[in-house]
Order: sequence, then C-alpha cells, then structure tokens
Amino acid sequence: MILADENVHYSLIRELKRLDVDVLPVVDTDFRGVADEELVEIANRTGRILLTRDSDFVRIALKRKIRTGVIYIAIPVTKENYRRLARLIRNNLRRCRRKLMIVYEGYAELISI
Repeated sequence: MILADENVHYSLIRELKRLDVDVLPVVDTDFRGVADEELVEIANRTGRILLTRDSDFVRIALKRKIRTGVIYIAIPVTKENYRRLARLIRNNLRRCRRKLMIVYEGYAELISI
C-alpha cells in the first residue's frame, strides 16, 4: 500500500495501479497541501509507504520518524521511463516496509530505517 505525494507524476501512479499496486494519490484526497510532518503522520496512521520525489523525506526517514517506509524517486519521471520505474517499485514493494528505497534509473537502493 502506497501513499503517493503530490509531486509524483500521475503517469507513474496510473501505471502502478495498472500493475495492481494499491496507490492512494494525495492529490485525490483532503490531504492535499499538508506539511511534510503531517504527511508522515498520515502515512504512519494509514500504514502506507510514502512515494515521493521530495528529498526532504530522505532526511525524515533517516531520522526514523516514518515507520512504514519511504520510496524516494531520485530521477525525473518521464514518458520514456515511468513504466520501468513502476515495475521496479512493484517488484521491490514488499522489501520496502520500514525501509528507505532510493530509486535510480534501472535500480534501487534499500536502506534500513
């Protein structure tokens, strides 16, 4: 289960859903525009892994403030790579629980938090 931050390109969200990943986009909720710390609390409360392009969440994850996990996309999402990124995220999702996953082009780095 993923909570997709407002800065995640909607093509990636659609592709994750097409791959049967449970994704809740912040833009489709009342959480739109909330502060980072509040988004962390929402992820913790709902048990969802936070998907983001905001590097501030790397720092937050390393301080162990988020219990569910963070997937940080470190590269731009483009029409050429969003399908590959979605597959990479889906294929590693079970390993992301309580971890920081940094997604690069073609691979991901997992860090325990």
